[in-house]
Amino acid sequence: LWSHNDSGDDPRLYGFDRTGRLLATVHLRGAAAVDWEDMCRFHREGKDYLAIADVGDNQAKRSVVVVYVIEEPDIDCRPGEAHPVTRSVAVVRELRIRYPTGACDCESLAYDPRRDAFLLASKERFRCRLWTVPAADRDDGSEVVEARLLTTLALPLVTAADISPDGSRLVLGTYGPACILQRRGDAPWSSNGGDLQIIALPPRRQGEAICFNRAATGLLLTTEGSPAWVWEVDVPPQEGR
Repeated sequence: LWSHNDSGDDPRLYGFDRTGRLLATVHLRGAAAVDWEDMCRFHREGKDYLAIADVGDNQAKRSVVVVYVIEEPDIDCRPGEAHPVTRSVAVVRELRIRYPTGACDCESLAYDPRRDAFLLASKERFRCRLWTVPAADRDDGSEVVEARLLTTLALPLVTAADISPDGSRLVLGTYGPACILQRRGDAPWSSNGGDLQIIALPPRRQGEAICFNRAATGLLLTTEGSPAWVWEVDVPPQEGR
């Protein structure tokens, strides 16, 4: 399990096993840590990557926010190797993003494998705006990308997001329950047509992280603070399965 701290820490990740044991600390060369809020994993051309979202903006003052991409580090246990280990990896891409409507607070990042795109969900008091940006490198070399608005949901204070590995379901976490949107084919994400499920989550101190497990049969979630507990919550089977 990969995790990171909120604002105030260095640009680094932490790798844990499912028992909560710290396996590695990974420093990102070439990255800053203004307000890291979320991360996601994706696969492309035979390689696995991690994308880290430096997108937090409680005061809505940042004209540009950043997503850093690294190759996922190998932290497999080796005979005789002490734990936790320390790694240093280079940023392979720095994607700078601006919103066409001006700065907004965001604490959620997900990767859409069906569109090869990142999805960002705003954290607002009475709504959530879903934005998207291409995940592929731009041919013209420009790394400042304008986000495109996909839809607006009546879902307040979204703090985390993830998309299932097959790209069929999007989960949005809040300080209370989670909301799962089921996509119809390659249609855009929408809460129309009854494709929305509300999933009760256990009480958490400040729940700001959520993701599907590998089989998309459950959700993993955690909180800010220390100790940071990890829960696993079952989700209903996908419609039609």
